[in-house]
Amino acid sequence: MKDMRFSLDIIWFDSNRSAVYVEENLPPCSQEQCPVYTPAAGALYVLEVNAGFVQAHGISLADTFDIIT
Repeated sequence: MKDMRFSLDIIWFDSNRSAVYVEENLPPCSQEQCPVYTPAAGALYVLEVNAGFVQAHGISLADTFDIIT
């Protein structure tokens, strides 16, 4: 992401809130045009977290999340 100052993990989820794609340790963008990251599977939700989150929490494909309101 442009102007981001730290690395990210990105997790994409489908309509069942199941993880379908993960990118880890994506570096900050240092150019005017940043790379575009697109999941290899259809996704409805995306979660961007500090780099290392996926590994620290053992996130893997098919893991799910709940929306708490």
